[in-house]
Amino acid sequence: MSTKIEAIGASLVKHRLFDSVDTAFETITLNYVQQQLQKYKRLIKRFERKYRMSFDDFQKFTKEQAQKLLSDPSNHEAFLQLEDDAFDWKVAQDGFNSWKQVHQEIIACL
Repeated sequence: MSTKIEAIGASLVKHRLFDSVDTAFETITLNYVQQQLQKYKRLIKRFERKYRMSFDDFQKFTKEQAQKLLSDPSNHEAFLQLEDDAFDWKVAQDGFNSWKQVHQEIIACL
């Protein structure tokens, strides 16, 4: 462990907030990972409610809308909003999946 982590952990142990530096590090890290998972889950749920579909279905829907745009460019503004949401939703999905993998790897170490 780094000197900083040991010093921070020692302070937490000294004030009897944790039994050991290892326990402090594990607990704080897991709490942070869970916060990140919740953050991305909330974003995903917001998009699922907004569009009333899953991300996979939304990707298909967006492709269909792109094809329609070729024949009717009048919906260009609406499609731009779809593209923005598609990007943000993809970032949320990727973020959730990454943090979920980190969570599983941490749990495997404990």
